[in-house]
Amino acid sequence: MSQNYSKLIKQAFPESVSRLIIQAGDLARSMSCGIYLVGGVVRDLLLDRKNEDIDIMLEGDAIRFAELLAQALNTGITSYKKFGTATLKAGSYEIDFTTCRSETYSRPGALPSVKPGDITADLFRRDFTINSMALSIAPGKFGELIDLYNGRQDIENKLIRVLHSESFTDDATRIMRAIRYEQRLDFEIETKTAKLLTRDLDMLDRISGDRLRKEISLWFGEPEPERIIHRADELAVLRKLHPRLHWNNNVSEAFFHAGKHAKPVSPVQLYYCLLVYGLNELELDELLRRLNISRGKLGDLCRQTINLKNRLGLLGEKEIKRADIYYLLRDFSPPAIRANALYHTSRRIRVYLDLYLDKLRFTKTLLNGRDLVRMGIPEGRLIGTVLQDLLAAKLNGEVQTRLDEERLARSIISRLSDPGMDQ
Repeated sequence: MSQNYSKLIKQAFPESVSRLIIQAGDLARSMSCGIYLVGGVVRDLLLDRKNEDIDIMLEGDAIRFAELLAQALNTGITSYKKFGTATLKAGSYEIDFTTCRSETYSRPGALPSVKPGDITADLFRRDFTINSMALSIAPGKFGELIDLYNGRQDIENKLIRVLHSESFTDDATRIMRAIRYEQRLDFEIETKTAKLLTRDLDMLDRISGDRLRKEISLWFGEPEPERIIHRADELAVLRKLHPRLHWNNNVSEAFFHAGKHAKPVSPVQLYYCLLVYGLNELELDELLRRLNISRGKLGDLCRQTINLKNRLGLLGEKEIKRADIYYLLRDFSPPAIRANALYHTSRRIRVYLDLYLDKLRFTKTLLNGRDLVRMGIPEGRLIGTVLQDLLAAKLNGEVQTRLDEERLARSIISRLSDPGMDQ
């Protein structure tokens, strides 16, 4: 006799969410349609892991159902008619309603053709056994586990297992997801699944750059992406993205320490900069084209990372002022600079990069252009020259107060106005 998890469902969520789930079950009974918690939320319930993204599957019209439930709860929903889904928020929880569906693949790597189905068909289309379980929330069946592929046993044995031997052929992004779940949950890819993964590595060549990039971004959204990158290297997945991507102790150290330095920059952006650091410009262009990010901000950040790496020798000079550091780095973005700071082997250069990120880039003069005009300096290019010299002096600690800056500004104007200056 299968175990009932009704108590677990009610205890795992806040009372308001549990009540919503129960109401959803009552409404489904009145509409004579099956209703289930599915996928990741079921897996995490069995693992006693918090999950604020709740997927509810309907054997019926999910959008219409969600609209009726929202009316009963006096709340709103966001519907996505193109995908036949709707989302309802309850505090920090996001609840997605989806119609059960089946999928078929016209060719390996293609997006699937989708049509309505029942819960059995819906569970079969999923990636791994641990994500292919459902819990009924219908009255009379509330908490009953549907586990057609022994997902609960694989959870107990800490295994990542595909449902069938053509799973990676159908959708090779599952290779990247297998690594992500394995490292997130501290599981192990099951032996046969690992062999299938190796067999089907070439299927990644058929996946679009946008889909590959999405999976990499999901890697970088995990708490310890360095573990995922390391494992991807072990399984030769990194080399399928680009032959020159690899893992070594320097990569390990940089990724490990990146989490401490990600703020205020985007962690995902920083991890991309770290990923590409070992490439040259030609190799980088190849990877960016593969991931369809040749244009846009992310591609620019990656290029800046390599461009800065090639210029950092200028910071190795023994005598260098803070203003020199500032003007060398000011046109580079914080993620590109931080990536170089995490990777570079020279302690001197790392100190300079950290100094810029933590202090120099925030330095501003007390005087502005309007102040200089009031001091009698004519508007035009001269204003910019004076402000740049003032900023350099401020960076180098040569001026401290507003009065210091005013005196220096007058001195600069006097010097620039001296006819003998151009002799």
